[in-house]
Amino acid sequence: MPNKPLLALKITRNTEMDHKFAHKEAQYLKFIMKEDPYDKHNIVRMTDATFFREHHCFVFELLHTDLFEHLRATGFVGFSTDKIKDYAIQIMRALVFLEKHKIIHCDLKPENILCVDYVCRTLKIVDFGSGCFRDE
Repeated sequence: MPNKPLLALKITRNTEMDHKFAHKEAQYLKFIMKEDPYDKHNIVRMTDATFFREHHCFVFELLHTDLFEHLRATGFVGFSTDKIKDYAIQIMRALVFLEKHKIIHCDLKPENILCVDYVCRTLKIVDFGSGCFRDE
């Protein structure tokens, strides 16, 4: 039997405001998944979204920690110049993709940039709940 990938579940609160943000986040992520089917642009992969007992539920690929916690775990020593360059390229790849598709993240910060694994070679942008299309 093949190993099934581990997944992450995001369950939103049952408030009017959270429903609004979750609905928009689902819209952006479905669009992104369609436009980036081969996972080339450093944006979290959503595998499913549903509504259960008045809560929006999102299923994502399982990622590791966010960039701020990664910095904290290393004693805020910082990153080498090569690592900063690599991270900048990955973040810019995501931002260029979003710009091309007229999506504004609206809450880009270290807590919304996650490491794919423990060694943190690859980053992905998450949390599109505050996002919008450029023409909105």
